[in-house]
Amino acid sequence: FRRVLFRSGCIIVFRHNLEYRSAPRIAAAPGRVRPVDAAVLANRIKLFRPDGTTTRIVFPEAADEPLLVELLVKPGQRLEIYCDPFTGAVIGARKQTAWLDWIVSLHHNLLLGKLGRAMTGVIGIALLLLSLSGLINWLFGPRNWRTALALPYPGPLRRMAYPLHRSAGLWMNGILIVISVTGIGLAYAETVKQLADSIGGGTARVRKADRSSSALKGEESAALPLEQYVSA
Repeated sequence: FRRVLFRSGCIIVFRHNLEYRSAPRIAAAPGRVRPVDAAVLANRIKLFRPDGTTTRIVFPEAADEPLLVELLVKPGQRLEIYCDPFTGAVIGARKQTAWLDWIVSLHHNLLLGKLGRAMTGVIGIALLLLSLSGLINWLFGPRNWRTALALPYPGPLRRMAYPLHRSAGLWMNGILIVISVTGIGLAYAETVKQLADSIGGGTARVRKADRSSSALKGEESAALPLEQYVSA
């Protein structure tokens, strides 16, 4: 599991660059400095696909990159299009990168949906406990900061094995704790948010969308068109 998550995570780091390699580029012009208004973008998308509901918008990271808009056109069927970030005009459809989506699903959910997401959270908790137990074991044992953090002098492998293991463990401990905590946050986002709010004394409450209407059946169909969010 550790190797799978590590290798897939290394690829996901460059996900944006891989996705935008085949995207149309935006021509630079002196007057194109202000991003398109959200209402204009919503109208352009509505004219392009009246039966579509906007479910996601990815804003560009560079001046020559387009907006990426995801539309829900049918239950379970999505369409991704590129839009000009200055005019809102639709300039093309996104080429599918099924292999990259597969890697993202593998890294986040182990290809098992919600069950896989919960499993990644369990792995993160196990990694956090291992990291903390190793740190506690070192703190309550005989220690010397200078010798513990320094690399051992070259010598026989039997004599170098334990000092090298101890030094590498201490240096990597902080990174492992960060990886495990962020993994737990991704797997149990709502629980972690509630815990953070309770610790921080936050009083904000998020109201769940009212899905009692018979017209709104299923999580995907409960989304409203983009123009309604803009007007709100």
